[in-house]
Amino acid sequence: MSLELCFTGEAGAGEVGSWYGASSVGSIGDLLCVEPLDFGPAITEIELSVHYPLRTSFIQSKGWTAPPAGPLKNFRRFYRKRAKLEIRWVSHRRTCKDAYSFDKESEAPEVFALDFDDVVDALTYGTGTLKPSDDFDRSSFLDFLQRQRALDRGTPDDIRRAVDMAHELQVKRWEARDPWDKLDIDWDEMHPNARDILDDPQDWSFSDDFSPHGNDTGADIFADWTVYQNLTPEEAACEIGWGPEFDLKSDLCWKDWVEINLALPFAHIKKTGTCPPDLAAKARTVLRHDLEKVATQSWEHVEEYTKRLSRYCDKLDRFI
Repeated sequence: MSLELCFTGEAGAGEVGSWYGASSVGSIGDLLCVEPLDFGPAITEIELSVHYPLRTSFIQSKGWTAPPAGPLKNFRRFYRKRAKLEIRWVSHRRTCKDAYSFDKESEAPEVFALDFDDVVDALTYGTGTLKPSDDFDRSSFLDFLQRQRALDRGTPDDIRRAVDMAHELQVKRWEARDPWDKLDIDWDEMHPNARDILDDPQDWSFSDDFSPHGNDTGADIFADWTVYQNLTPEEAACEIGWGPEFDLKSDLCWKDWVEINLALPFAHIKKTGTCPPDLAAKARTVLRHDLEKVATQSWEHVEEYTKRLSRYCDKLDRFI
């Protein structure tokens, strides 16, 4: 399996990918993957986040007594079962001012080289956590990085064209992948029967608004499952911040209520392979009520939403 590289930049407390600011680390990740990479099965994915510290003058200009919470040191974690390496690297070459500059600076060869130096240093540090027994040719990988770093990539226009072509290639590769392979899920944390019950990749998406845990409420509930796993929907509503003002006649409250009643039972299914019958019954009632409400509406995705919600009602039937 080819090695996948996912690089992003973070300035202060906010994310600035290669398309939003001067940080070109995301572009560098695409460029490194133009040709398939394979240095051994021990690592098939590297997720790198380069952090650009806030300047003291910036903190003072905001009237802050201290910078907002953020990474203060480099960080690396190797998930051996998932063959994934996660790295946080604090740049000492660039600051948040650079990363927030909305201009063409990232395409200047000298600035691109600084970002590439950060990438090389970060990956050298990150792969330092490997053991001799791990099947990954670290020496060849680092040699490859140094060769790529030494390349003369030409003018800013040359760099932009190369970056655009590399990004388009990555998009095409992503679109061609099996939908199950696109999911960033540790299946060891899920019940072995859950995937047979929820047998569509959309059921597991954390970015699809119509999936049980793709909306904001559902994602929060699943991410903090140890907090929510024994709560009723009413208790979950209180946990996410609703108080006496929780009125189901309000569109906003009703939307959250539907998402809560979708997230809770399907989190049980994913984690335990089953769902408490009373929760399944109550949740199905809420979902069917929402189906009745949207039946009279005419918005762009109503047909898809209705189809998906009906399917989830059918899934809950088996537990009642």
